[in-house]
Amino acid sequence: MKWRVQAAGHIYDAGESSVIYFDRRSGDTHLISSFAAYLIEQLAEGPLDTGALVARAADVIDPAESTGLEEWVNEVMAELVALDVVQQA
Repeated sequence: MKWRVQAAGHIYDAGESSVIYFDRRSGDTHLISSFAAYLIEQLAEGPLDTGALVARAADVIDPAESTGLEEWVNEVMAELVALDVVQQA
């Protein structure tokens, strides 16, 4: 399944575990995980499929946390779809 961001947004990361995402298209502000912000940043470069997102995430997370990574990516993408931040491409 391929994903894309709905519109360019702004990410504010204060170095905490949560990140603020401002959706310029809707004017909504969301409190999301830093991992969700990472996935949005990857999609800002262009549409990607789930496998590509998993591969990119595997390059930046601790290998000990990589178990169930595809499931984690799918869960986060479902949350971002519910927030209307991303959609299927």
